[in-house]
Amino acid sequence: MEAYLLPSLLNDGSFDGCGIDGMKVARMVVGGLIPDSNFVSSIDFNCADAGRTIMVALRVWDTNGNSNSCMVNVIPQDKHAKNFMSC
Repeated sequence: MEAYLLPSLLNDGSFDGCGIDGMKVARMVVGGLIPDSNFVSSIDFNCADAGRTIMVALRVWDTNGNSNSCMVNVIPQDKHAKNFMSC
């Protein structure tokens, strides 16, 4: 199993008066403070992630460089395991 998560799949209407410049996602880290460098255009999931609860963060930047983040739990599922032995 291999899957990926795009920021647009987590976004539920982010808005900023200055305009949105970009969105990225990251896996949460111990301590909760995720540096900007950990945010990427998509998160990859594999067999080891299937069935686990994984907290990820969506960070949105405005056109002035300000950002805000929200977190969500993701549970990757292997929908083909019974048919294809994919994991």
